[in-house]
Amino acid sequence: MLSQYANSLHTLSGKLQAEIDSATENNLKREELLQRYYELSSKYNTLNNYYSRLFKMRKMVMVIMDARRDNVLDNLERRVESILAVVLPEENFKIKITYTPNRGRYYSEVYVGKETASGQVIWTRPKGTNGEFMKQLISFSILASINILLESNFLFMDEPFSSSDVVNVGKLKPVFELMLNQGLQLMFIEHKKELYESLTHQIIQLYKHRSATSENDGHVEVLCVERVEGNEGTQTVPDSESDGGLLD
Repeated sequence: MLSQYANSLHTLSGKLQAEIDSATENNLKREELLQRYYELSSKYNTLNNYYSRLFKMRKMVMVIMDARRDNVLDNLERRVESILAVVLPEENFKIKITYTPNRGRYYSEVYVGKETASGQVIWTRPKGTNGEFMKQLISFSILASINILLESNFLFMDEPFSSSDVVNVGKLKPVFELMLNQGLQLMFIEHKKELYESLTHQIIQLYKHRSATSENDGHVEVLCVERVEGNEGTQTVPDSESDGGLLD
């Protein structure tokens, strides 16, 4: 009888010891998992705080950038208005430039305004009798103004007033003088001499070889460079002395 109890106690003792060993092992695993959890939780909180500050900083930067963008657009509008006033002083045009984000892209439109007798400004896209000239004048004014704001001293354009008649083109001398006095060098590919003949300028005559059978096909050759002092005479200068400008 006693031997049976002894055997039972021995068996039970073995089971209890196994369960104790298992519990000890599980506790160790639990402590390891808790330690790992605390480490990851600490890292998460650190990153969360970092990104929270970063998000707040981003919002502040966006506010500053929006204000900066609005100031730049306002500056561009005033500059274009002043140029239009030089060319068409009797019209008293207003300029509005919109800036709209859409699906990660940004779109801008330009409107011309006229003030009515009641003081209300009616905004429309450039059109009317001077429509093409107005569009090209506004485009030129914006590009030139952006270059000036970026402190660039050079503007290159391909026939910027190609759709404008010679009468309107002849009104641009004060505008070019204004740009040149602001330190902007203008270089145009141009066929209308009325655009530049009244200003001191350089003419660079180029010739592009177009012969599929010639090794010079596509080569652009400088024929001559002429410096013209307004309408008062022409002086041909060597290529090495030319700075590449059309108006300077």
